[in-house]
Amino acid sequence: MTDLQQRKLTRIGPEVAGNLLTHCLPDHQRRFDKRHCNKLASIMRQGNFRQGDVAIAIVNGGTKALANGQHTLRAIVQTGLAQDCVFAEYRCDDWSDYAKLFASFDTEEKRRTWKDTTKAFCMGSDVGLTTEQLNRFRSGAEYFEGVYGLVHNRSVTRHERLDHVADEYADCVPMYAAMWREDKAGVVVRKAPAAAAMIGTIKADANAAETFWKQIISGWFPPSEHGNDDYPPARLRDYLLRVRIVSAGGQHGQADKRCLGINTAAAHPTGTQMDIFIACVRTWNAFIRGDNLKLLRSLKHGQEMPKFARRHPFDEVA
Repeated sequence: MTDLQQRKLTRIGPEVAGNLLTHCLPDHQRRFDKRHCNKLASIMRQGNFRQGDVAIAIVNGGTKALANGQHTLRAIVQTGLAQDCVFAEYRCDDWSDYAKLFASFDTEEKRRTWKDTTKAFCMGSDVGLTTEQLNRFRSGAEYFEGVYGLVHNRSVTRHERLDHVADEYADCVPMYAAMWREDKAGVVVRKAPAAAAMIGTIKADANAAETFWKQIISGWFPPSEHGNDDYPPARLRDYLLRVRIVSAGGQHGQADKRCLGINTAAAHPTGTQMDIFIACVRTWNAFIRGDNLKLLRSLKHGQEMPKFARRHPFDEVA
């Protein structure tokens, strides 16, 4: 829940602006745009800056995080000129609420994306992701959204989509962070389509997904499956460690013409991002159903994208 505590017109000088940038976690904001900051600074020097908007949020009753006004504050520091600003202070129960508040500050000139919102949530949630890991997660989440997400739902407005981001990925981020820490070299979860598939499996069945990906990342399989080259996690691990991503035109590109190189005969199988994503989904489905894998074939043009299988709630997780 988010409550507005105060909103007032005040004059902000370079000292106050610098303190807000230093102590209110500006890194949760969008990536700094130097060109936009210079534009604001130029307007300020000309005396044509009318009014800025600055907002901070107090999250969990303690941490202060800047929600809006990063570039205005940086321009004030750059020019050394005080400016009139509408200053708002909010109280948010948790970082999910902060991410939604952050997404609400949007204009045609400075449009915020759902990736910006995801960054705000991930950084605030203290899940221990480095910048590289966070970027990989966001790339995977973006890929997942493109294939399965709300982007295909034309009845959902952009702001409604942004509003759902924090809730949609709240359960996925901690598990993704934990998996990355286990995968020391990052060779499995580094690929965006694999990260996208991981998100899909977590949303389908978080407990089974943890078992599935831990086996793939660690290479430790149940004793009953030792020596079984067709055991789904073993097949996918071998594939993800060796596959090389190739570019392709069109939605499915070379996936229309070629089998997935999951057979161990190929030293370095190649695949498009779509190939890799489909391989992960189909391997997951086989794992959930208790099936073995032979050679997986890629999706042919016009075929329906495979869905993530869900385990029956009364089934035991292997």
